[in-house]
Amino acid sequence: MSDEAYNQFLNAANAPVPSPPPKSPSEVPSQWMKSTDNIPSSAPLSALSEQVKGHYYTSESDELFHPIYLEKIPSEFESIDKKEFDPRNEYSGIMKAVQDCCSSNTVQIFSYQDTASTVIYYILSKLNNGHWCGLTTMEVST
Repeated sequence: MSDEAYNQFLNAANAPVPSPPPKSPSEVPSQWMKSTDNIPSSAPLSALSEQVKGHYYTSESDELFHPIYLEKIPSEFESIDKKEFDPRNEYSGIMKAVQDCCSSNTVQIFSYQDTASTVIYYILSKLNNGHWCGLTTMEVST
C-alpha cells in the first residue's frame, strides 16, 4: 500500500460520523405522542405551542414539549402526582402555560410507559367540550 493510499484510508477512518437527524414527534414510537396533526383548528393550542417553543424536558433524550389534543384519556395512561413528573419544580411555567391556554383551573399529569426505558408524560387540562388539551414530552432513562 502506498503512503498516499494509506493516508486516504486513515482520513476516511478518522472522519466524524454524521449523527442522525432528531426524530420528529410523528416518528416517536408511542401511538399517543402526536404533534399538531390531531388538533382541531378550534383548539387553543397555537398559543400554547408558541409559549413553550424551545423548552425541553431534561432526561437522556432532552425532548421538546409538543402540543396534543385528545378526545379522551386512554385507559393505558396513569395519573401521576406533579412531584413524580417535576421533582425539582422546574416545569411550573409549563403547567401554568397549559392552564392558561386551555382556560382551565386544573392541570393533570399522566404517564405512559412506552418501553422499558421510555416514559411519555402528558400535561393536560380538560376543555369545556370534555376533550383534553395540553403538552406531551418523553423521558428516556437507561
